[in-house]
Amino acid sequence: MKHRILVVDNDPDVGLSIQEYLRDEFDVYFVQDGKQIIPTIQKNQIDLILTDIHIPNVYIYNLLSQIRNSFPDIPIILMYVYFDYTQEMEATLRRMADALFLKPFDLDELRKRIQLLLKEKKKIRQQLKVNS
Repeated sequence: MKHRILVVDNDPDVGLSIQEYLRDEFDVYFVQDGKQIIPTIQKNQIDLILTDIHIPNVYIYNLLSQIRNSFPDIPIILMYVYFDYTQEMEATLRRMADALFLKPFDLDELRKRIQLLLKEKKKIRQQLKVNS
């Protein structure tokens, strides 16, 4: 069974190109609107989220907080062109994310990071089972 990845970007060219690139290894879902994120996670049992920090109808801090509270084991990768937040907010977003990618980025590097984060997630789940 393939891991399921949610790609969130308001630019369909970016989102669809990432989806196409990762499709051979992962089941990739793409949404453009913040209102679609949580329902997509719930419906498809998403394993990893790759999201731009600027997406319609959602404030990124609130989104990350909601995901961390409701789905704490889902790794989150943030994509950005620029941070237009205060230094304090930028630091908070960096702490809440598992990885950050400055656009444009190397898709091979993205794939490697996704694989690493999913491997780490699997180790953590196995450790939790052993300790239960």
